[in-house]
Amino acid sequence: PEARTTVITDDSEEDAGTILAVLAVPSHIHAADWLAFVEGAVEAFEHVRIIRESSPGRVLILCKFRDAIDAEYFYKEYNNVPFNAMHPDLCRIVYVTAVTLSAGTQPSAESLANSDPWPLPPAPRRGDELELPTCPVCLDRMDSSVTGLMTNVCEHSFHCACLSRWEDSRCPVCRYSQTRRGRALVDSSDAEEERAEESRESACGVCGTQEDLWVCLICAAVGCGRYRGGHAHSHFNSSAHAYSLELETQRVWSYVEDAYVHRLIQSKADGKLVELPSASAAPPMRAGGSRDVAAHPPRERLGRAEESEKLEAMGAEYSFLLTSQLDTQRSFYEEQVRGAQSKLSDALAALDAAHSATSSSSTREAALEARIAALEEEASLARAAAARSEARAQKALEVARRAQSELSSERSVSEGLMRRLEAGKAGETKLAVDVAELKVQNADLQEQMRDLMFFIDAREKLKDGEAAGGDIE
Repeated sequence: PEARTTVITDDSEEDAGTILAVLAVPSHIHAADWLAFVEGAVEAFEHVRIIRESSPGRVLILCKFRDAIDAEYFYKEYNNVPFNAMHPDLCRIVYVTAVTLSAGTQPSAESLANSDPWPLPPAPRRGDELELPTCPVCLDRMDSSVTGLMTNVCEHSFHCACLSRWEDSRCPVCRYSQTRRGRALVDSSDAEEERAEESRESACGVCGTQEDLWVCLICAAVGCGRYRGGHAHSHFNSSAHAYSLELETQRVWSYVEDAYVHRLIQSKADGKLVELPSASAAPPMRAGGSRDVAAHPPRERLGRAEESEKLEAMGAEYSFLLTSQLDTQRSFYEEQVRGAQSKLSDALAALDAAHSATSSSSTREAALEARIAALEEEASLARAAAARSEARAQKALEVARRAQSELSSERSVSEGLMRRLEAGKAGETKLAVDVAELKVQNADLQEQMRDLMFFIDAREKLKDGEAAGGDIE
């Protein structure tokens, strides 16, 4: 097929300034880690897509926001911020005004390029309505206007919240790893060319060799096998990272168990999970993550890798068959769910009617309770007023009692005073009588006094006369 180019611009007023691109994100930062890094902005995402860059070990993340304000906040908050404290890589963000998608003649590029930068899996149509696709993890509908969506390198879309809880770096649907290149999609010659290209791109982080490479599944450190420089095993000794991936065959070696870690595939015959042949089909391994190169030449290793890829292709084919059957089952159960939802709607309508009746009863009960509360308040006020009146009556009675006591005392005093007054009047009357008698006696005594004085004067005069004239007998 001929190469084609599609240009999608961001020139509408609604979408202006809502698309950002995070450049050169290390491939060891998978979707869950990146969503944890931008946790504060996940609610503002409309759609996020991971795109592999031409540079090895790097991916580009396209972010579409519902609002330009959220995009601006994301740019200011996360631009030039380190992804974590262990690595010096910075989060470099740029605004995107146009997305250009090119599809060449390579099948892998054709499978990953389309005219929509925000793809969703196809959904069946029912009449004029379009059924929204479901998330493969939670089976809920994927609506970008409600919840943020994220599309992996393999073009499988999920809810951001579902991927944030997915601890595995591989796709939940196809188990596509960001370190793989989809070898089952190309033939053996393309596989050899791709392995050579991958070998040229990767090198041991210590000695720089590009052969017999192993990559740590924990921190993505690249080292050589035991019979090269043994730097992969040295990395295990220094960091205790137990799992290492051989880039040539994509198999995982456990330094703790000193063996390959088994991988499960589904049997096409009965659908059971079986172990991918590793120990019997693979050459003997030593405790360094390296094969005996002399006993097993590269041609034999390539044959085993191709056999492994065929098994994986068979597993993928069975997965597609299983997906179609699951879609049929989903349609059946959705019919059952719709019937149950209809019954539930009827039950909810009856419940609403009962709730309305209960609400009216509750309203009347609330009115009665309010009336009772008002009456109780009035009764409490009346009781308080009665208590105050009783207190005032008791106080008045006490005052009356004190007044009565004081009146009795005053009466006693008044009676005493009256008796004393009467006694005084009687004494005064008697005194007046005595005074009158004394006056009479005084007048009598004065009369007697005058008579006596007259007698004395007369006698004196007589004495004087006798003295002058002689004796008188």
